Amino acid sequence: MKIIAHRGAPFFAPENTIKSFLLAQNLGCDIFETDVHMSSDGKLFICHDENLKRTYGAAAEIKTTSAAALRNYGVPELKELLAVLPPRATLNVEIKTDVVDYAGIEGAVLKEISARKENIIISSFNFNTLKNVRALDGKIKIGYLTREFDEDRARQINPFSLNMNYKRITPEILRRAKKLGLEVWAYTVNDFETFKKLENAGVYAAFTDNPYVAQPHALAVGGVI
Repeated sequence: MKIIAHRGAPFFAPENTIKSFLLAQNLGCDIFETDVHMSSDGKLFICHDENLKRTYGAAAEIKTTSAAALRNYGVPELKELLAVLPPRATLNVEIKTDVVDYAGIEGAVLKEISARKENIIISSFNFNTLKNVRALDGKIKIGYLTREFDEDRARQINPFSLNMNYKRITPEILRRAKKLGLEVWAYTVNDFETFKKLENAGVYAAFTDNPYVAQPHALAVGGVI
């Protein structure tokens, strides 16, 4: 089963920072996941939350904060992450429109990743965002990120993978997803026992905060899901 570095390697370095992604690379990862928001002036920044309170200790909402101010807080831009990933690396970009609406973010992301889009997978919990992505690009890989697997919705966006919380993945979902030709990617798996259970069940890849998760001595760690 493949390992996906979830926001880098947050077991060892702050999530969604360039340092965290470089560390994940050094630990052998070649598939990565990050989250993207848009600043008030239309620049793309990587951060999980809609604001900087938890990760940067700042009372700032990304949507209403300028790119210059976000840079001063230390928030990396998507282009910075793309610049440090090797050409062979795969990146899952989650567009964070499930809480905040960012007008035009789909097109902005597609433009930013255009030079290496064959190794990019776009996901979002917002199904309308996924439909917008597919309408803009008929070939880009889409990760159908969902809490409930709906085959009719899947057919609307022709996804590459089904991305779900590992606790929600059942043998029936695996069967149905594979019938549609989808890879099943499970989040967020931070202990060896769960990793092996999913691997034996036929899950293709697992998002993890701990790049050592496939090793028997891997420690279970907490994380925001």
